[in-house]
Amino acid sequence: MSDGQYGEDLRYRLVSENYWAIEHIPPLDGHMYKALVLHGEAQRNKVQEALAHHDEREVLLDLVKEDKELYGRPQYVAIKHLSAERAQHPLVVRAFIREADIARQLSHDNIAHYVDDFWDRRDGHNDRFMIYRYEESNNLRVWIDDNNRMKRATESRLPQVVGIGVQVCRALEYAYTVPEDGGRPRRIVHGDLSPENILVSTTGEVKLVDFGSAEPRRSWLRRAIGRFRWTREVLGSLPYMSPEQAQLEPLDNRSDLFVLGIVLYEMIAGKPPYTGTDATMMACCRRGGISSAKLASLPAEMRPLVLKALRRNPRRRFREASEMIEALVRL
Repeated sequence: MSDGQYGEDLRYRLVSENYWAIEHIPPLDGHMYKALVLHGEAQRNKVQEALAHHDEREVLLDLVKEDKELYGRPQYVAIKHLSAERAQHPLVVRAFIREADIARQLSHDNIAHYVDDFWDRRDGHNDRFMIYRYEESNNLRVWIDDNNRMKRATESRLPQVVGIGVQVCRALEYAYTVPEDGGRPRRIVHGDLSPENILVSTTGEVKLVDFGSAEPRRSWLRRAIGRFRWTREVLGSLPYMSPEQAQLEPLDNRSDLFVLGIVLYEMIAGKPPYTGTDATMMACCRRGGISSAKLASLPAEMRPLVLKALRRNPRRRFREASEMIEALVRL
């Protein structure tokens, strides 16, 4: 595969003059990659020669060693790829562009650090890329699966649940209240909060990714969605939806806090409160709330928090992320 021709697998592909994709980052649908930052023409020539002779691994080891000697450590980034095939769906392109636009506006310890984005149209191709600082972490899905596999007691999970939940709240609060140039709050809603979009390092530091990727203009979406297939980038992810999101209504910060309630429940119980087929989960999301039986699977001290977070009526939920933080730290 020549330079500039990107399929769904970018491993060992030269992405622009500055980045060499070397490893897939699971499980984001195969569209996120770890890449080595290339320093100068000499390193780029080494990569091009490696691609020509199919000795990528050996050259990669040489470049990593070279970086360690010159800079103390190799420099990596995370690359999000929108392929030409996926770019055939206008709503998906719209979501990708919106995510990049929002990422440029956000700078917070608990939000993935945006570096750059570009559109590669070389050789008639149509690939879009977004570059983030690489984080040594796994997404929250891995944390949940590991706890389930080890059959950890729900009570023993609670301290980490609180720590992760507080950091997610801080990111959400920042995005919703960070001021524009004129001083007004930006009111940025995540719109696709899920375990896959919450990164957790080995030290417990949280980073949110995919901020603002779900389509916020719900009235416009009602007219457009009939022409396109279901996409996570546009609508969000089942079962991680508030009632208003599932019904294509306008969203505010309380929608994200509803979904965080689902995630917190899953971190403790091992599975989300809404399960089943897509149709069943969608119906549950639209109804909101939580049954007494499922609530009983949580430690008693956590039940009021989840109950409030999952209220169908946004006015009866947590009004601000800071309010949810107060409830979490009391656990």
